[in-house]
Amino acid sequence: MDFNTLEIVDILPNRWEETTNAYFLSIPLEERKNVKYLICDMYNPYINYTKRYFPNSVAIVDSFHVVSWIIKKINSYINDLKKKFQIRDKKNYEEYCIKNNKPVDFKNMPTSKEVYLLNNFKWLILQNVDNIDYQEKTRYNHKLKAYLNTYAYEEMLFQLDDNLMKIRRLKEKYIEFNNTKEKDLNKVNDFLTDLISYYSHSTLAMFREFSKLLETFKQEIVNSFIYITDNKGNERRLSNGPMEGYNRTPKDFKRNSRGLSNLNLQEAG
Repeated sequence: MDFNTLEIVDILPNRWEETTNAYFLSIPLEERKNVKYLICDMYNPYINYTKRYFPNSVAIVDSFHVVSWIIKKINSYINDLKKKFQIRDKKNYEEYCIKNNKPVDFKNMPTSKEVYLLNNFKWLILQNVDNIDYQEKTRYNHKLKAYLNTYAYEEMLFQLDDNLMKIRRLKEKYIEFNNTKEKDLNKVNDFLTDLISYYSHSTLAMFREFSKLLETFKQEIVNSFIYITDNKGNERRLSNGPMEGYNRTPKDFKRNSRGLSNLNLQEAG
């Protein structure tokens, strides 16, 4: 992609080594030496492209993929928590049915308050706090039989598990770092160093693991705070966000095809 014009230069059919190797080696070395930045996710072969094909470039791990990594971990934690409540609910429901001489029908088992909250309001933990539209006005919730607003749902979520508030607070520390407008890479490096140390002492395994991830890709993450000026004079932080937008289209087609690898439509005669 040309980051000045946001025009796609080329798209490869896959990321197999034989495909990428043949493609990049077909480009003259002198031309490849002009490449300054290579933006990718945390896939080591991509990062190594800087040494293999583009000797004058620096690797950049796109911020989206770092944030996405910890969000997936948090989502997994929430799903595991929900499963614990579902196991409890299933046991209680079965005992209730047996005690009252009723058929055990798990398909029609009522949803507990805890499972309902985790199903419908986990976004209050996953979403960036600055992006949450907190509503003070209460509305009646028929499931919970109470008038509630965003703050009430948030409080009820945090009461389900002692770690949920801590998880969101720790996640928000990285969001705050990622959203900084700092352009001095030395200062960015210092901020990230402190964050890595902070996470490494966390009581939560996911953030200790996150600390190791940040340490592994530390320089590539720091490089993501490089800014460029496009043809219109706008300063933009380097990101493969525009490319992700193009990548989403074929992914949507693939998802909607429901497993079909080829669709050959013929006009009915």
